[in-house]
Amino acid sequence: ANGPPVAPPLAFVPRGIDNSTGSQIFVEDDRWGMKPGTIISTSFGSGTIYGVLRDTHWSERAQGAVFPLPFDFKSGTHRGRFSPVDGQLYLVGVDGWGNYAITDGHLDRIRYTGGEVVQPSGWTAYKNGLKIELHSPLDPASVKPENFLLQQWHYEYSEAYGCRERSVKNPDVAGHDEVAVSSVKLSDDGKYLLIGIPDIHPVECLHVHGRLTTAKGEKFLLDTFHTLLHLDEANPELPPRNGEVADTLKLDIKFVLGGRDLPWTRNRFKEGTQSRTIKIQSLAGLKFDETLIEAKAGEALQINFKNIDPLMPHNLVFVKPGTMQKIGMASNQLLSDPAAAAKEHYVPKSDDVLFHTSVLTHNRQQTLYVNAPKTPGDYPFLCTFPGHWGVMNGILRVK
Repeated sequence: ANGPPVAPPLAFVPRGIDNSTGSQIFVEDDRWGMKPGTIISTSFGSGTIYGVLRDTHWSERAQGAVFPLPFDFKSGTHRGRFSPVDGQLYLVGVDGWGNYAITDGHLDRIRYTGGEVVQPSGWTAYKNGLKIELHSPLDPASVKPENFLLQQWHYEYSEAYGCRERSVKNPDVAGHDEVAVSSVKLSDDGKYLLIGIPDIHPVECLHVHGRLTTAKGEKFLLDTFHTLLHLDEANPELPPRNGEVADTLKLDIKFVLGGRDLPWTRNRFKEGTQSRTIKIQSLAGLKFDETLIEAKAGEALQINFKNIDPLMPHNLVFVKPGTMQKIGMASNQLLSDPAAAAKEHYVPKSDDVLFHTSVLTHNRQQTLYVNAPKTPGDYPFLCTFPGHWGVMNGILRVK
């Protein structure tokens, strides 16, 4: 909030490819079978890796395209290095919240055995289409417009693990727009595609899907996800575009914050009501500074919650006795819904939830104006940002 504008990214990564990135590694030489300079990005969330290709024709800022690679691992892939000894890729991973790990960790090597690599190696965006380069040649018979499907979308930023995808033509509508392909041409050596896109324009994500065959007769699915920040001049080898087009994407990135109505955060007590203020802070390392607070049955409380964790967002949720695990496990499931942060503050819809704050980022605070439950007992409070509740919890003891 009130900080510098968000810089245009090299590439927007679709959530189906990666929902929580580990790290990036550059291919250093040709011993691994891929073009040097290609970025390999690890996905902690999905336990996979994927490639990132830069289009550097635009001098002001490169733009990127991501493409999945056919590998997956038994835990959240986190770090990788190319060995200077054999030039091969070594990867390690760990388990953690919100990923698809089935083991506590992994150590793997991906070794190039000298076979044919059928993957993208470069790309360029023009005002009338795309050029996609490949490591190995394709069968010309498979390169025809009906074998391609293109779609586009913009993103609605949020504090969730993933952003909602919005139609470019109708921004108020969630979803994608299909993009027409006017022609597809294969180079003489079979190693690059020219895709005619008469209505191409700068967009946060353009998905190119092709059902193709290699020159050796093997099936190959092309999937590339392009962030088009800039379009180069029209390629004379492609059909002309439809009308004029802006050559640069002007990003209007606005963060979508919590939207659920929380009446107890704004309604003060009736005039003359005696209330007591309780302060709770969330600290770095997934901690509350207070883990036991006490109140009288029905007591009027002003619970002031402040997040001073510089790295992670948090909320404060009070639930009925004996329901902390149930609510915590339900909050983990909300990780799969990018809208859950904006609409629900990662709070499960349940009668077991008594009252809660919004999800707060660093140095934000919110006050709950509530009455303690009338029935004595231990009422758990927890952070339901996915994965936090197991260690980030405490007790409101009502006497």
